[in-house]
Amino acid sequence: MQADLRHRQAGRGEPFFSRLLRGDIPADTFGMRSASKEILSKSLREVVAMAIPRNIKQYLLHNGVSYSHKRHSVAYTSQEIAQAEHIPGAEFAKTVVLQADDRMIFAVLPADHVINFEVLKRHVGCAKMSLASEREFIEKFPTSEPGAMPPFGTLFGLPVYCDSGLAKQAEMEFNAGTHVDTIRMTYADFVKLENPTVVSFAEKRTGQHAARTA
Repeated sequence: MQADLRHRQAGRGEPFFSRLLRGDIPADTFGMRSASKEILSKSLREVVAMAIPRNIKQYLLHNGVSYSHKRHSVAYTSQEIAQAEHIPGAEFAKTVVLQADDRMIFAVLPADHVINFEVLKRHVGCAKMSLASEREFIEKFPTSEPGAMPPFGTLFGLPVYCDSGLAKQAEMEFNAGTHVDTIRMTYADFVKLENPTVVSFAEKRTGQHAARTA
């Protein structure tokens, strides 16, 4: 119990199972042997893989949106997920949570692109723009893991800005609130669901631009 509490505090709110699976928490902490650790790892992956937050599933069900649910090994960046799912980076949509002056917004763009903040600021009409902090994320989206937000701003009463590059795709895939689950749907259904502001604010990722967004 004490070990669990210490690791929860060290993880600053990240789900305990995710950190144990990643190896940040040694299974030896709990006196496990190798065989036991392998069994635990398999069991936890199965549990976590089914953990799409209930509010997200209810939101899709209520709106009658058709989608497919996919699972993959634990991955923390949109590019890693796209590779794990064997889909083009242009087809995987990443959601970046931003603070625009005194309000929060979603920026949705292809995984292989980065945000041009100056361009997006002009579209939004704000003076300051920055990434939301982990604390702000956890407080606003307690059921989703940091960095695994689906692009459902309407669900949380937030405006969604979608890069025009995604409009070129017939289908899109994105995180489903965890680091092991994704949702796939048509771009047309996404637009009907979210009614995003579609503008051009992203650039193809290069080494020069890599630090411009999360």
